[in-house]
Amino acid sequence: MGYINLNYRILKSLVVCHIFAYNAPYKVNTIMHSSEQKIPMLSREEIHDYLLSLPHAECIYKEDWECFLYKLDAKFFALMTHNEPVAAVSLKCKPERSIELRAAFKEVTAGYHLNKTHWNTITIENTLDEELMKELMRHSYELIFASLTKKRQKELNLYE
Repeated sequence: MGYINLNYRILKSLVVCHIFAYNAPYKVNTIMHSSEQKIPMLSREEIHDYLLSLPHAECIYKEDWECFLYKLDAKFFALMTHNEPVAAVSLKCKPERSIELRAAFKEVTAGYHLNKTHWNTITIENTLDEELMKELMRHSYELIFASLTKKRQKELNLYE
């Protein structure tokens, strides 16, 4: 019975991630500047797809937290809310970089219900440009990868 329950939970998590990726009601965002030049921004679906495109990344839905967790080898590197009035993604970051980002962008705040020193929460609507968001997601992922043992890093063959 426990085996069936475990498989059901895994299947439910995969279905929720699939529904989130392809049926979420959000569209691609852009910011308008005074020069009327559009800066490309990432939608929730694009953020989800990018996080899952990182090597060995997994997504699970945590019901009690009501958010998606993105993990590398059982350590999470990103969280994304889906039912808040304003959707947000939380990413791990080096402390000195966190301070700079929070000072430079109003969309970046200290991690919501997370260690405020090492985590930033970024609102997805009217958020940072595409390249900066991808760089921050990659940075979060690389911090978690660096925290793994050297043996485990070799087993994952991340850069080969």
